[in-house]
Amino acid sequence: MSRTFSPTDAALEGFRILRRRPDVLVIWAGLVVLAAAVGLGLVWSVLAPDFGSLVTALQARVSPGVLQPLAEKVRGTQLLLTPLTATLHAVLGAAVLRAVLRPDSRSFGYLGFGGDEFRMFLIQMVSGLVLAGAMIAWVLFVVTFTAIGIAAAGIHSAEIGKAILWAVIIGVGFGGGGMIYLAIRLSLAAPMTFMAGDFRFFESWTQTRGQVWRLAGTYVLAYFLYLVASLALLVVGIVLGGLVFIASGGPAVVANHGDALALARMAWPAVLVGLAPVSVASVIGAVVLQAPAARALKSMTQDVD
Repeated sequence: MSRTFSPTDAALEGFRILRRRPDVLVIWAGLVVLAAAVGLGLVWSVLAPDFGSLVTALQARVSPGVLQPLAEKVRGTQLLLTPLTATLHAVLGAAVLRAVLRPDSRSFGYLGFGGDEFRMFLIQMVSGLVLAGAMIAWVLFVVTFTAIGIAAAGIHSAEIGKAILWAVIIGVGFGGGGMIYLAIRLSLAAPMTFMAGDFRFFESWTQTRGQVWRLAGTYVLAYFLYLVASLALLVVGIVLGGLVFIASGGPAVVANHGDALALARMAWPAVLVGLAPVSVASVIGAVVLQAPAARALKSMTQDVD
């Protein structure tokens, strides 16, 4: 058993999965497109009846109170989409961990919908709550530190602007560093939970002791690689969507000042075509950003190939 790992090796684990099993990219991207289509269909079914009146109201610059009913619909739609998004993230997250920790799994595209996915859902929820609490503490820290800086400079001092600036810089620096440190120390919670088949969260703090800098380097490199790939796919999506929009006569509708509802209906094919590369980018992000933690844990706790 080794207590260390190679940051470069761990950072490249996501691409290693895609090279070994290129079919999972198609399967997972199809799942993302399906979920996105369901979400867009839900949004359209809820908001389409009010779309024309919304455009008219915005053009007429009516008071915000007139748009309150529509805002309530938007919030209701968001509440419906949140469980769908959380479930998708849990399923994809578990699939990535399964690809790293159980590469011989016979499940279709490493997908499943059972205890592993439920535990991933719990880990994501708890992580989100902990990080949200830390974010609130960070904001309070920055505000308090800024207030101290103002008091130290004196309310009538000519140096008060400089004092506030330095207070914010120092507060953001320490708070941001603390947030990043916390995220790294808890980053092995998901793969530890998946590997053990039991809820593990704060155990990640113990497992990451002495490995923070290696993990930080791993995640920075993985994020850089993801950023390059996602930007390239985003450009592809914009170009393909734009070509479909032009081919379907969208510019003519715009030039003739067609109504917004007709324009939105015409834009649907372009949106769906442009969504495909974006969905691939989101899948690559899930793999490239989540696989390194699992690879690092595997290297630290058991023999790896």
